[in-house]
Amino acid sequence: MSKPKKKMGRPMKENPIKILKGIKFDEKLLREVEQYAEKNDMTFSEVVRIALREFMK
Repeated sequence: MSKPKKKMGRPMKENPIKILKGIKFDEKLLREVEQYAEKNDMTFSEVVRIALREFMK
């Protein structure tokens, strides 16, 4: 009997980002985060995750 073939594609990350959580923003904060993300060549989600990690320290 032959071995099953491995799936092609990217290898799995050690801690994949796969959970989606809704959050509400006021317009001013939303604009500030979007501007920060664009200025620093980041995604909106990256900015939020980094900010939360800093907050939790």
